[in-house]
Amino acid sequence: MRRIAVLSRNAERVAAQALSSAQRQLDQHHKQLNELMTYREEYRAALRSGTAAPMNAFQAQKLRAFITQVDRVIDGLQTKIRQASQSYDGERAAWVQQLRRAKALDGVADRARKLEQSASDARAQREIDDRRPMKFGV
Repeated sequence: MRRIAVLSRNAERVAAQALSSAQRQLDQHHKQLNELMTYREEYRAALRSGTAAPMNAFQAQKLRAFITQVDRVIDGLQTKIRQASQSYDGERAAWVQQLRRAKALDGVADRARKLEQSASDARAQREIDDRRPMKFGV
């Protein structure tokens, strides 16, 4: 029984590592999204103000096209974030399930160990009692 509990605990650790990996990926996507959104806003501000350098119509059109490309990348990254979030939720559910299973099996293994110890103690006590000479008539 102890071996099963150990295997279950190992499975819980593997699930925890998968959860951690999913969390890191989700965090990375959020960081990239924030950077891209900041980048896009800087270019939008430059387009609105025209303060960076005077722009002709062609340059403004190129800048708008570039911002549109950044918007597409942002949309793609938001899709990745939704997928990574779903993956994280699945990994978390799997980890919680493995954790519960490991705790339950740990409890079963502990109870089995205690029962074995009690049975061993009872056997030892019977052996001691059987070896002790009985005194009659005292």
